[in-house]
Amino acid sequence: MNEFSEIIKFEDGPVQYENTGSGHIKMKQHPYPYSIKEEEFEFLKNLIIEHNLQRGYECATAFGVSSCAIGLGFKQTGGKVVTMDAYIEEKCQNPGAYKDFERTVYETSDGYKSVKYLIEKFELQNTLFPEIGWSPDDTFRCIKNHFREKLDFVFIDAGHFEDQMIKDIDAFLPLLADKYVLAFHDVYEWSFSNKVHDHLMNTIGKKVEIMIPSGRGENLGVIINI
Repeated sequence: MNEFSEIIKFEDGPVQYENTGSGHIKMKQHPYPYSIKEEEFEFLKNLIIEHNLQRGYECATAFGVSSCAIGLGFKQTGGKVVTMDAYIEEKCQNPGAYKDFERTVYETSDGYKSVKYLIEKFELQNTLFPEIGWSPDDTFRCIKNHFREKLDFVFIDAGHFEDQMIKDIDAFLPLLADKYVLAFHDVYEWSFSNKVHDHLMNTIGKKVEIMIPSGRGENLGVIINI
């Protein structure tokens, strides 16, 4: 049994988990959010191992499944990763509502409790570091709490609308090393528009390549500059 499948079996924590039937995991207590899919989980973990990455940043994790995939990869390389989230999605009840949601954070959310629980279950205490905050306002602070050197890995799975995507990108660019791997979830036209693609081309001169398409995943795309 791999780590993704193990998560559903965990029953002693602050939340319990279930398969949605579409290949995602969710918290039983909440209709939303959903996790990444198993193939995406394995891909992210192995992507980090393959390129021996050392310093990562994730925005955002919802309740920790993607963080565990990334954290398990960095555990193998001896690196570490910061995951930042405001933990609002379980209160929004649907994947689009957070665009206009009140700008606060939820330290007592089940999502945040789940992240900390999964860190313990997979023994990632020295690898995966959860921070609470909003992108782009808190990105610099949360990353600099853990890293002096620049990032070589970033995973973005936060606001799925073009203006927020551009803000998320601009927030990490000054902290990015010369050699890096970027990953983006939900690279669909409605979330990752031509405007976003053009912004990446104008800033780093690279295009996103879809690695786990819809069906197998949720259009998970990468940029590799190693």
